Amino acid sequence: MSDLTVRFLSVPELREVRTRIVRELERFREPMLHDHVRVYELRDGRVLWTREKPEIYGHYGSVWPSEDALWRHIHKPPTVPGRKKAPTLAALIGLDEADLQPGSLEATRVALAEALSVPAASLDYSRASFRRLNGATRREPIEVWYEPEWFRPLIAYFGEAVRRAVDGRWAFQREPHGLRVEIESSSAHRIDFIDRAYWLVDEAQYPDWVSTFDECLSHDRQGIDESPG
Repeated sequence: MSDLTVRFLSVPELREVRTRIVRELERFREPMLHDHVRVYELRDGRVLWTREKPEIYGHYGSVWPSEDALWRHIHKPPTVPGRKKAPTLAALIGLDEADLQPGSLEATRVALAEALSVPAASLDYSRASFRRLNGATRREPIEVWYEPEWFRPLIAYFGEAVRRAVDGRWAFQREPHGLRVEIESSSAHRIDFIDRAYWLVDEAQYPDWVSTFDECLSHDRQGIDESPG
């Protein structure tokens, strides 16, 4: 996102920006975006990314400099050699079933600790470990964390922490646009943990791992199922 100026909105700001909507940009309605996600053109040429049904999904909104800027961000091709561009978020960052096997997850955890210069023992899949992740990731430029080679191990670690917290299992679904990876909790609710982490950021636009972890668990407690459709 280094070439973008993106503004993430407070609830009052979101309500005000909604008054400046010109039209919906329907090309953003595709399988990688949930039914409740909408993108609108604003009067000044910028675009609003937001969620409908705020009573369920919360008040989220971000303003992007242009339609093309948001489109490029969503469809940014993976930099991993041999992988094709695909619009599901798992495929976008190059995450597949092999990355979420126990041996791969342990190797990822150790390598992630080394990359972040934190003790491996501190990445123990607990909520407290995400406070450490928040601090460690802010030592690098923001655009680093959305590159697949960085975001993929972070997502794998985050997903395993959520899976353990909800006593769940991995749910894989092959779709025309790539692999969809979710967590099915012990209460049979689907959690789209990748979507949560990709969009839920703090005011400085960094991924906010603590808030994202809390939201995933909150949705499961509330019985919110995030299955597509």
